[in-house]
Amino acid sequence: MVFIWISVPVIKAKMNKYAVSFPEIAKKYDERSPKLSKVGLLLLIPLSTLFLMGLFYKRKQPFFDHFIIATEISSFYIFSYFLMLPLFSFIISKTVPEFNHIFEDGSWPWFLVLGLLGLFIIIAFKNFYKESWFITILKGLFFLFIFAKWVKYIYSVLIFLLVMLFL
Repeated sequence: MVFIWISVPVIKAKMNKYAVSFPEIAKKYDERSPKLSKVGLLLLIPLSTLFLMGLFYKRKQPFFDHFIIATEISSFYIFSYFLMLPLFSFIISKTVPEFNHIFEDGSWPWFLVLGLLGLFIIIAFKNFYKESWFITILKGLFFLFIFAKWVKYIYSVLIFLLVMLFL
């Protein structure tokens, strides 16, 4: 909902500034956004680091330590969601086309990636922060929720604003 409050005025301002229609702005946005969004994936790391610092604030670890684990989590997310999932989808579509419907709406593969990411986060937290399993699982699931919802949302808003800035 907040994204609409941000995006509509920005789009209208660009339309008025350049005296173009919405489809023209959309076309320009679609041309520029893939380039910036790939570079913008690097924003996931510092955003995740800030949430990790808040989640483990009692540990008094330096920013860099949280940055390292945030890099590993973001790398795993990018690897599994943007590399392995499309590869797996391609292999399924070529070898067993009757199962291709699994990938049509994207919800089932997303939950698979989310489950694997959650497992990775819990194991990484256990090895890195050395807390009890109960606390590790709670913090891991909470961070998974934060990462899946808020960090990704903030990333989307920042990418939108960056693309609109350079239109």
